Amino acid sequence: MKQDDPSHSSLTSPAINGLSVVATLSLLTAAWIATGTSGLWAHPMRKLLVLLCLLLSSLLHCLVPSDRKQSVLGSLILWLPSLGLLATDVIILHIAAVTWQGVMRALQARAPQQRITQSLAVTLVVFLTLRWGMDAIPWMWWMGDLKARILGQLVAGVFGHSLNLGMVFAAFDLWMLVVLFTFFLWLATPAPRKQRAGWLLLAVTVPQLVYLAIVAQVPSLLAWAEGMDEANRSFWIKGLLMFVPWYAPILAWLLHIVPQACMLRWLPGLTRPVTEFVPWKKRQRWGVLALACLVPIVTSLHVTPQSLSGKRIVFYEKGFLNWLRPEHDSYGRLSSGMYGMLPMYLQSLGATTKISPELSDDDLQDADVVVLLFPDDPWQPGQRQRLWDFIRDGGTLLLMAEHTTQDPNGASRFNEMLEPTQIHVNFDSATFAVGGWLHSYEALVHPATIGIGDRANDFGVVIGASLDIGFPVRPLLIGRWGWSDWGDLGSSRAQMGDDLYEGTEKIGDLILAAEQPLGKGRVVVFGDTSGLTNGINVGSHDFNRRLFTYLAHFKQASPAWRQLLGGLLLVVLVVWMGWGLDPGKLLAALLGLILAIVLVYVIVPSRATSLPDGRRESPNNLAYIDASHLGAHSSESWRDNGIGGLILTLMRNGYLTLHLDEFDSQRLERAGLLLCLSPRRSFSEPEIQQVQDYVNQGGLLIVTGGYEHFGHEQGLIEAFGFHVGRSPLQTMQPRALGHFKAPYLRSDSARVFVRFHAAWPMSSDSTDAQILAYGADALPVAMWRPYGQGKVVVIADTAFAQNLNLEHEDGSPFEGLRENAEFWRWLLSWLRDQEMWVPPAVRDIEEVTP
Repeated sequence: MKQDDPSHSSLTSPAINGLSVVATLSLLTAAWIATGTSGLWAHPMRKLLVLLCLLLSSLLHCLVPSDRKQSVLGSLILWLPSLGLLATDVIILHIAAVTWQGVMRALQARAPQQRITQSLAVTLVVFLTLRWGMDAIPWMWWMGDLKARILGQLVAGVFGHSLNLGMVFAAFDLWMLVVLFTFFLWLATPAPRKQRAGWLLLAVTVPQLVYLAIVAQVPSLLAWAEGMDEANRSFWIKGLLMFVPWYAPILAWLLHIVPQACMLRWLPGLTRPVTEFVPWKKRQRWGVLALACLVPIVTSLHVTPQSLSGKRIVFYEKGFLNWLRPEHDSYGRLSSGMYGMLPMYLQSLGATTKISPELSDDDLQDADVVVLLFPDDPWQPGQRQRLWDFIRDGGTLLLMAEHTTQDPNGASRFNEMLEPTQIHVNFDSATFAVGGWLHSYEALVHPATIGIGDRANDFGVVIGASLDIGFPVRPLLIGRWGWSDWGDLGSSRAQMGDDLYEGTEKIGDLILAAEQPLGKGRVVVFGDTSGLTNGINVGSHDFNRRLFTYLAHFKQASPAWRQLLGGLLLVVLVVWMGWGLDPGKLLAALLGLILAIVLVYVIVPSRATSLPDGRRESPNNLAYIDASHLGAHSSESWRDNGIGGLILTLMRNGYLTLHLDEFDSQRLERAGLLLCLSPRRSFSEPEIQQVQDYVNQGGLLIVTGGYEHFGHEQGLIEAFGFHVGRSPLQTMQPRALGHFKAPYLRSDSARVFVRFHAAWPMSSDSTDAQILAYGADALPVAMWRPYGQGKVVVIADTAFAQNLNLEHEDGSPFEGLRENAEFWRWLLSWLRDQEMWVPPAVRDIEEVTP
């Protein structure tokens, strides 16, 4: 009897055993989790789940008797690249980490596993390719989002509900994986295949439709639960509300996994050898490798250096805004002003700025970028036309909109300006599940966004409006885990909605920023203004640097020719990989994709060459707060242990204040002040050398931290001869000095004090070190010393610069006094060799020396 005869027993017996089924589905699940669309997981948790799925799959493969057992070298080849890719912060490389294991297993597989492992491998490589297309070709993302919304609305309409889903909550990635895997398994079965096609189509369609039908009930469920008294909610209802809606895609996985398991277990013919497949010529694998490299390069590689030097940026003076900066004698969060620091920041990058009252022809002449920040007054005659002409002639307009802004007649200044485009600012609030969209952004591959993470709110978006777009708009920044809370004109909360998700409101994949070419120029729109404000630019400055650098260069990131050619190459690559299940060809494609993607992620961010440079002013006005060594303060500025007060204090003293996320000498050499606030991660020897070189060349360094924080890891301060937790005579055990005030300046009639929250004694080996303040028993708690051309200050108190010891959010004083604000003002004026500012209480003294 022939092996391919449908009556053969191998076609009616189980394809693979249960262990192999679970191992295969574990790898498929790992790829889905790696996309970040399986639920609202923090990135470390998501990586851990991926790793657990990979480990489970690997373990089960080892238990399958027919599988080839791996050597030590084989295990290293299987795991080391996967772990390296998974260690990055790039989601597409996390998918590649899973794909690598799938392809390696396909290369090593033998009967009866060959067809299944090869089908899984081609599924993963094709899925990786398509996911790159979704990230790098804006039109592909837009079409996928449109399909998800239409499908959700159709299914919900059948049940009389409203449902507006983004791709995340439509489980689009999972469905794509399942469809691809089913298709390639179907190709691996023997003829006749037509009779199985209908059943397999049902196997991937019915679970998806059932899932969407269930999700359509979510708004009703949330409304029912919201109407219940808190005390009447049972344990199960509370647990369900934690799950819904942010982990709803897991339900789709549960519904899809059963048909997939049955298909693997019982689909006939999967245990046959792969002899019927046409062997792929080895030399043609080089063609696949080259084509796979071309796809990311064509869609996303930009190699021309871009700088803001000499670029002219014009801001419209009017709007719901002010141009104030933090000033002395005004305290608290509301004293920060709005946009006064923004021109100062752009000037530090080499640009020239102008705040225009009317946007006249003279103001627009020679402008590279025009910025509108929350325009709210009616447009003056001819004003919009001047801007449209400016854009069509090659200029760039950046429009920063806001949430729920609309006249009673429905008019909006934003949308009036956007009339020639297919971008519409919605009357809503793009509401996040986690504040600041932490671990919730999806940034399309773009010169302004590539390499910017979302562990902190580095994009600076808070609560703004979402955007509605049409062809040929390019989405730029997406908020995955949130919903569009529709506005209410009668609301007393700035026309904001009810904070409840309803079916008519889009959930998931909210468009937060987009761009569209218009004539020779382009329009870029954000639904929120927060990222450019004085306080938030401190953390989002690197994205803003990249954004304005991109805006000032008129080349589009994704012109039509790139998208069309890249899409064509992607389709050819997918068809080429799927034509004959050759693992060697898949490995070539995977290597090409990984190498090219890494190349894009390395080169493109480095093309924005402008860095903040305080040397453009005298004295140097750039202050960096080290954010790369896990400072003990909160990342939320106005918590008690945050540093919002310190940031404003530095700004009041004339500093352009930024977080230092990348600790490198190029950035340091441009700064005048570096603050290392209780670093919890040790400085490496090269980093310590960088800091020493920085100070030696004239930089100012301020380090805070107590012994409970530093312990024995005092490498940074010891490099400058300081020690925290040790007495000057080295004879006492570390002794906490607690909370107290210490005088640092005095006259015959008055003294001024500085507050310490939880200080420790400190000492110095250097003969030129001097004491700034003493604690109990005359033990030093703050010291300084000259070092080369610069100065170093060490304050032995972990919380010294935190809000609880410096500035309250509401601006209220500490026991009626502003002691530490005055201390910082005095200290900074003295460190910079300016005329020493002296607190009012001791201004009658003739000479003050710390």
